[in-house]
Amino acid sequence: MKNFNFLSNLLQRVSAMSGMRAETINYGGQPTVNRRANMTSVLRHCKASDARGAQEWCESGARGAQEWCESGARVAQEWCECGARVAQEWLQKSSARVAQGLRKSVRFAATILVLLWIGVGNVWGGDIFKETFVSSNGNNASFGSTSGDANGTLTADNTGWDFANGYGANGAARFGTSSKSGNATTPSISVVNGNSYKLAFKAAPWAANSATITVTITGGTISGESSATSSTMTTGQWNDYEYTIVATSTTMTIKFSASQNRFFLDEVVLSTLAPAVKRTVTWMVNGSVYSAGSPTEEVDDGSKVTTLPTAPNPASYCGAKFMGWTTTDIGSTGLDRTSDAAAITALGLFSDAEHAPTVSGGNVTYYAVFADEE
Repeated sequence: MKNFNFLSNLLQRVSAMSGMRAETINYGGQPTVNRRANMTSVLRHCKASDARGAQEWCESGARGAQEWCESGARVAQEWCECGARVAQEWLQKSSARVAQGLRKSVRFAATILVLLWIGVGNVWGGDIFKETFVSSNGNNASFGSTSGDANGTLTADNTGWDFANGYGANGAARFGTSSKSGNATTPSISVVNGNSYKLAFKAAPWAANSATITVTITGGTISGESSATSSTMTTGQWNDYEYTIVATSTTMTIKFSASQNRFFLDEVVLSTLAPAVKRTVTWMVNGSVYSAGSPTEEVDDGSKVTTLPTAPNPASYCGAKFMGWTTTDIGSTGLDRTSDAAAITALGLFSDAEHAPTVSGGNVTYYAVFADEE
């Protein structure tokens, strides 16, 4: 009991020191310590415990947050680096594809331009060379009939001409002198081998001199036959000329000269012609195709055959005489070769290339015609 009292007094003194009023409460006749003092102690303990818990929680949370942030930063950094690599690879590949596509586009565009220039310019029509001498000075009122006529400076639109004794003639050209012959050769002109072109130009003789103008083609033929041709010029005026040129190379030059020393030249134009339509020629003898002598088997529409077959041997055809060729199948007409010679002749027989009909509008078949000799 003495110890209990001592303890009670001690607690009361502690309570008094903390500023709290002590109350003695009896439980079963035994006094106890003040309940408020117990609650204060508990609260203090709880608060201290909670503070330490909160501090530990905060520190734990801070560490978690820091680790989360650091982990997030690492992920973000890795994502950024990955994104950068992907972006760099995409840009490199994309740029390469774009550059490659651009190069292809440029090559394609360049190819198209070349095809347009060669294909359209050299196949489907259009001027591929034109010379006007428009900048050449010098009077040309009477084509050389007046003293001092056409004695100016010759200036060409195109470079690469080869002139021999050339002079200006008021927007035209004059070549030659009284003692020296003149001529002019065009620059090299790009063409397509095998294609056809139209050459057009104006020419005139000097004064009252009767002369011919000669055109010589290098790298082509005129009408598919010869590389040179000559035409008469009427005095005192411009004469217009046109020739069909067939290219035999990929480049072509055209030379102009005259039978007299002096002549005038102007408006030289080389233009393309659409490809000629080809027509098939078939030769028939007694119902069978005949090709002895390697005759012409294909011609341009609007032209004639140039080579006929070897005349069939009469001995091989009942001894009948070969009369020539026609476009009419005699066997389908019902004509009798022994009594209808005049009718057969009226079918338009021909036996040489000069008298062959023009092939136009479609393929053609020529039939051999035989007749009994009287």
